[in-house]
Amino acid sequence: MSIPLRIARKRLDVGAADLVVALGYCLRRPSRGPTLAALEQLWTPADAALACLSARSGFDLLLDAVDWPPGSEVLFSAITIPHLATLVRAHGYVPVAVDLDPDTLALDPDDVRAACTPRTRALVHAQLLGARADLDDLAPVTREAGLMLVDDRAECYDGTDRDLGPLADIALYSWGTIKTATCLGGGLVLVGDRDLAARMRVRQRSWPVQSSRSYGAKLVRGALMVLIGQAAVYPTFVRLADRWAGDYDRVVRTLSRGYADAELLARIRVRPSCALLAVMLHRLRRYDPGRVRDRRRAGALLAAALSPDVVQLGGRAPRHTYWLFPVVSRDPDALVAAGRVGGFDLTRGSSTLVALDPRCRRAAAAMECIVYLPAYAGMTDADLHRLAQVVNAAEAPVP
Repeated sequence: MSIPLRIARKRLDVGAADLVVALGYCLRRPSRGPTLAALEQLWTPADAALACLSARSGFDLLLDAVDWPPGSEVLFSAITIPHLATLVRAHGYVPVAVDLDPDTLALDPDDVRAACTPRTRALVHAQLLGARADLDDLAPVTREAGLMLVDDRAECYDGTDRDLGPLADIALYSWGTIKTATCLGGGLVLVGDRDLAARMRVRQRSWPVQSSRSYGAKLVRGALMVLIGQAAVYPTFVRLADRWAGDYDRVVRTLSRGYADAELLARIRVRPSCALLAVMLHRLRRYDPGRVRDRRRAGALLAAALSPDVVQLGGRAPRHTYWLFPVVSRDPDALVAAGRVGGFDLTRGSSTLVALDPRCRRAAAAMECIVYLPAYAGMTDADLHRLAQVVNAAEAPVP
């Protein structure tokens, strides 16, 4: 008989007190100007910071503010969120995927160089799944080719990183639903070119402002996710969701869903509400980096307990915060089933990451067989060791 499904696939990185504070901001609506100025002053350089509704919003502003010829190409890490490529197409440009190393999630500078053409204008480098790669090898390639280097840091944020640094031209951050230090929305762009940043600000000021009611609804949904993610509640939620909706997995995905392609532009071309800006300021000022250290410890413990037969995507990355813990399985559906029998909610769909182009064979093969394991600070060492046992048994070679 299977154990009740007790360990949720992901626990939101927010507490009840933060949610109460956030709902309070929705009611009293703090002053926009001083809040925005204080938020952007937390970053280096401060005049490079542009707060947005989401990282997608910031990327859309960037594409609108550059003056590239139609048909210009934008290089991407082969694994990324598809909406970024959608936005590139929406502006009349062409996304081009560059394959990566599944062991480190890093791009090979020679592959980037080979992908460049006279039409190439930028490289969007994704720091994936909590892994963080240096740009030392890529920056010389982009500078040599005259490319803009966009460092997408949405998945590697550690609670302390607030500096554009000397190598990237643009840095993207996100505090969406399942991100580190989540604000249930919000993003920020650091823009090294002051003229470009000014053009982006002008364009954003023409957008409507998110309503406090809309943001408040996201907070309520987030509070529900925090509640059902508790080990004492999750088994009951799974039973009820299966009974009423026929599939608890679909309910979980609905709660954490982002934007559908058809509504993408209308949904992201909105300025963050005063409440969201205040929550971003509140969380960034008070966020405890120890939360990420605890998650890193849990991920490292699980990684060490897995057998050599288990292939961890990005397992050899030099720095890792274990935002998500993906493995590349020989039989993904069987592994998910084995994990759920053991009480762990393994899933093939914890994120919106995809392989952009099937011709990038290493990325495509990894994403076709990906399974996400739960690994977060709320899990005990015993839970993590037990999960490793379940995964090791499921992934053991067939004699």
